[in-house]
Amino acid sequence: MKSSKLLVVIVFFGCYSLGCLKPKAPKFHQIQAIDLLQLSKDSLSVLVTGEFENPNRIGTTLTKLEYQIVLDGKPCGSGKWEQKQNIPSKSKFTLQIPFTITSAYWENWKSALLKMDTVEVRIPAKITVRKWIFQHTFSMTSKTKYALYKEFQKWAKEELKKFSPKLEKVRIEKVGLEKHQFAATVVLENPYPFEIEIDSLRCKVLVNNNPVGMIESKHPIQLTAGKQVNNDYQFDVSTKDALGVLFSGILREKGYTYLIEGSALVKVASFRTEVPIYLKGNAVQDGLKQLFGK
Repeated sequence: MKSSKLLVVIVFFGCYSLGCLKPKAPKFHQIQAIDLLQLSKDSLSVLVTGEFENPNRIGTTLTKLEYQIVLDGKPCGSGKWEQKQNIPSKSKFTLQIPFTITSAYWENWKSALLKMDTVEVRIPAKITVRKWIFQHTFSMTSKTKYALYKEFQKWAKEELKKFSPKLEKVRIEKVGLEKHQFAATVVLENPYPFEIEIDSLRCKVLVNNNPVGMIESKHPIQLTAGKQVNNDYQFDVSTKDALGVLFSGILREKGYTYLIEGSALVKVASFRTEVPIYLKGNAVQDGLKQLFGK
């Protein structure tokens, strides 16, 4: 009995060493999708969906996947996926491959994302599978042409809606008989790792919920990556409206509430999108008393 068991073990290992039972290398068929998940001034999160195939007549267990991403021949990041996933025999399966792109690779990514054409995406990988007590590592590569700028535009359309300037203060610049000129100081901050341009801005101005004027600016403002600037937007208030605002604030202990509401046209590379603007701030009563204090 012992000799027969030993014979089975010898035959098993002999067949395995000769390749009778050794699995064939899985295939990396294609890159199905590349999704931009999160973009900040420090990093970029990307999810690549790939289609693979197990050509073997036996099922295996995927235990590890190590991979890189190369765009137009430039290395753009790497990662490791370590989970156990059963792979049925003779089957195709998909894997979602996460990348966190750090600043070291950002320039290569930026040129690929803003390129108004397809880029060559190549993902070399090493896949480790296990069957019984045996473990095997195979090398594979998938390559495709991909219009990354379309994914970037899709991301920008949603993400730039979160662009949120802040109202720092509102002050009076000129006092006139028929109208008075005000200036709203707005803090503009670019939290992204690429340049954005504010092409134009159009907003209505309300004080204590009363419409008093309009801000219309067509002067482009360029914001480099991570930059913050304070910009003054002028608007006129008629004497009649100014008096109405002044009297509406006399009984308010907190003074005046400014609301600047509208939209801005923001440009990234050749892509433009309209971004909602909602700025709110307070001013003490002495603010509008400048109208009558001199």
